[in-house]
Amino acid sequence: MSGAVVYLDRSASMQGYLRAGGARESFIPDLLKYPPWGADQTNYRLFGEGETMTEAPAAELDRLMRAGAYDARASHIDAALEGMAGDRRDQLSILISDLWMDNRQKAVSDAAALGEPLRRIMDSGRSVAVYGFNLPYQGRILDSLPSGRRNVEARRRPLYVVAAGPADRLAALDRELRSANYLKTAFSEGRVRRTLFSLDPKQAVTPQPANLEGPLFRVGMERAAVLPRVDVGPISQYTLKRDGGSGASAPALRLVWSERGRDAEVARPLDVRAATASVWVKGGGGACAPRAWRPLGRLNGDWSQNEAGDVVFRFDPKAESRGLPSETLLIVGEVPLAPGQGAGSAAAWMRSADWTFDWSVESERAALDRDDGLAPTLGLARFAEALESAHARALTARGGPGAGAGFAFIVRTEG
Repeated sequence: MSGAVVYLDRSASMQGYLRAGGARESFIPDLLKYPPWGADQTNYRLFGEGETMTEAPAAELDRLMRAGAYDARASHIDAALEGMAGDRRDQLSILISDLWMDNRQKAVSDAAALGEPLRRIMDSGRSVAVYGFNLPYQGRILDSLPSGRRNVEARRRPLYVVAAGPADRLAALDRELRSANYLKTAFSEGRVRRTLFSLDPKQAVTPQPANLEGPLFRVGMERAAVLPRVDVGPISQYTLKRDGGSGASAPALRLVWSERGRDAEVARPLDVRAATASVWVKGGGGACAPRAWRPLGRLNGDWSQNEAGDVVFRFDPKAESRGLPSETLLIVGEVPLAPGQGAGSAAAWMRSADWTFDWSVESERAALDRDDGLAPTLGLARFAEALESAHARALTARGGPGAGAGFAFIVRTEG
């Protein structure tokens, strides 16, 4: 890869990562010495005290591998994001920082300071990937704390890599990060989290054939794609015997699909409240082509979404089948994208207690007075909120597809 711009936080809080580095793990020096974004045509910009960027020539990178190079009293992450927003659309822009959110000295809110440059990045058509690394740390937390304490030590702290660029550049960066020898241990031990805020419709829309559980008898698989909107591959086919008991006494069918093949780290703003299930009836002819189906109506049922992001649709097949004709039917479920409704479980880690805490003394104590020596990040949840908002607005502006997830299956009724 080439044509990358790297924004490196030079605030004093970064010193602890370098002091804790050793033969087993030395994250920042390794990234700079063996950059997964490629060494050619890469520009390095330092940000910290004040809002003016400092260019770092490649010849000076050795100096940035030592703790003494990090001496700024503030990060000014907003200034770095502004720089990323102004980069070329075909470039890879990378931010390396602890993302400690203390903007009390600024006149504008976090939503404006962070949200506006993130919005411009995504409005330009670039996607954003956020990586969180749980790393060794040595020393005091030099950032401001709600309690004003200055003697809090940490043995581990999160460090973040935020990358913006075209989808193919982000995919190449992800492959390089996962294959880097100096990161294999962190990935294998589960100390790395990632969320991709993608504008690629192939990432956002992932309908799948349905897996059904309940009083149905599977009789085979159709080879042709029959969804009237999108191709989801082979469609499962079932037979429903209506004379096996009343709908009231029969157990409700539980329809669950897991979106196999979907990257669970891709953020998707789904609105389960607006989900629909529709019934299509097959017309004449033997071919299962989209034009062979016509809409018949809606299927009643209950939609829900669990903490893992899986969407579930439940309905009583015998009760629902009473008003349906004894013909070949296609059942289609769709969950629309919902800009402004949040990004779902893919970004949930950015709000968890291992990664963040809020600006309050109570939250600080719960986060920092723990036995494992881990010091989460102040305000990471606010950064996640700004990303989710920018992502949803960009999807809306691009006129993205109407369905964010879905299922389909064929049913033949008997009796």
